[in-house]
Amino acid sequence: MNNDGPFIRNVQVKIVIPLNNADPSQGGKTYTFTGDGSAKKLRIKFTVHKHMASTGIPSLMQIYNLTRELRQILSETTDATITLSAGWQNTQIVQIFKGALLYVTHQRDGANIVTNLLSIEGYFGSIKQFIDATAINGNMLQALVYSLASEMPDIDVDMNFINVPNITFGNQGFTYAGTTDMTLDKLSRIYGFTWWIHNGIFYAKTDGQPFDYPSVLVNESNGLIRADPMLFLAADALENRQTGITVNTFFNPNIKAGGKIKLQSVLNDRLNGEYEVHNITHMGDTHGDSWTTIAENARFFIPSASLR
Repeated sequence: MNNDGPFIRNVQVKIVIPLNNADPSQGGKTYTFTGDGSAKKLRIKFTVHKHMASTGIPSLMQIYNLTRELRQILSETTDATITLSAGWQNTQIVQIFKGALLYVTHQRDGANIVTNLLSIEGYFGSIKQFIDATAINGNMLQALVYSLASEMPDIDVDMNFINVPNITFGNQGFTYAGTTDMTLDKLSRIYGFTWWIHNGIFYAKTDGQPFDYPSVLVNESNGLIRADPMLFLAADALENRQTGITVNTFFNPNIKAGGKIKLQSVLNDRLNGEYEVHNITHMGDTHGDSWTTIAENARFFIPSASLR
């Protein structure tokens, strides 16, 4: 394969094994694996799931033909962090996943030995972290959410990504003891917001009010493969059934859960408009055909005029 071409895929997997499992902040041993489709590099496959919800969906990374020593090291790993970056050789690769490495298995595929790395974003921070949450009269919901998120180890928190209802606690306040994810889930059910973790960053937003992100343009010129309507037969009127679309495009790391896409299709212009993205699946293979992004359950943010 000619590595001088302008569209050579580039994938990088990094695994950090902490030196001290009780305190990952002390650093650890880093293993980096790269693939670009050439015979000199590893074959790497991935299926990464993203969605605008607090419950993490397992993502799978597969690396072919690691040495016996590396397979043994990974099999014995606990509390490791894994990141996945992907792009093209002539452009900057983009990190699309950061999470906890939960399970490592190995299987034979013909002459190859495949190492399977199963991971979930935010697992160490949200599920394993136990907290006591208390808010008294006069405390703001946004401040409490920020405080809870800040307690998550290895999770970055920015107030610009916390857009929850402008609510002040009254005399009853709020108190809860449990894991961080259960506490935030309880708050989100009571006060009407959604939270999730993406690439090691905490996000929370009021239901029905998307972040003011720039829309990612999707059309046939930049990789659109197909766009299909999503129908919900429980809608009260025929014109309200068409509430979203599924977009299949060449790999596009700029599409994010909680963000927006702007569809400008020539072949299916009836669906054109601006949508809020709810679920994403990135699939790639350095030595195979798979190299796509599917944005699922993307509902209308600003409906196109033809569907009003």
